[in-house]
Amino acid sequence: MVSVYPSYVPSQSIFARYILAKSDYPDQGFQYTVVHNASSGVGNDSAKLAYRLMIHPADTQQLGFAFYRATGNDIDVYFTFSKDGGNTWSNPIKVNDDASGTGIMQDMLWGSIDDKGNTLICWRDRRISGQAGYPRNFQVYGAYKPADSAFFRPNFIISDSIEPYAPILNQSGNDFMGCELRRDSFYVTWDKYRDWE
Repeated sequence: MVSVYPSYVPSQSIFARYILAKSDYPDQGFQYTVVHNASSGVGNDSAKLAYRLMIHPADTQQLGFAFYRATGNDIDVYFTFSKDGGNTWSNPIKVNDDASGTGIMQDMLWGSIDDKGNTLICWRDRRISGQAGYPRNFQVYGAYKPADSAFFRPNFIISDSIEPYAPILNQSGNDFMGCELRRDSFYVTWDKYRDWE
């Protein structure tokens, strides 16, 4: 069993951290390792900033972890991986390939590793708006990393339309993302608000 959780205990670290807990027999305790030390926080309370632990279905020693990092005013998607069951992790790499320093926000990520070790990450992306911040039009983007590569290929647009920003409390929907990578196909789902009147 493996799980990742966020932790901020100043007596243990001045950084907020993502911690991996793993055990073959949970009733006998867990081993803990640090996946990532967050050097800066993400201060937007509207963005959907969940993280995603992914496990290679054919080799449980290979793990992937997608999360957010704030760089200046940007909120970007990052990815790190482990080939030894979470004992050590690669340096995080930025997944979204839009320009840095613009304040453009990414959120609502999801990810999948297939049985060959290829990785797909998808997220809600606001670069189409050309403006910083949360209340912006968006599209659904994705990035693919082959198993034999340390880097993602260029980002691609998944959604077939530009989705307008909709205030959360005014109407329902638009806050779910999911994706699955199987064989040679990507399967992606997301919510979008529709006015049926």
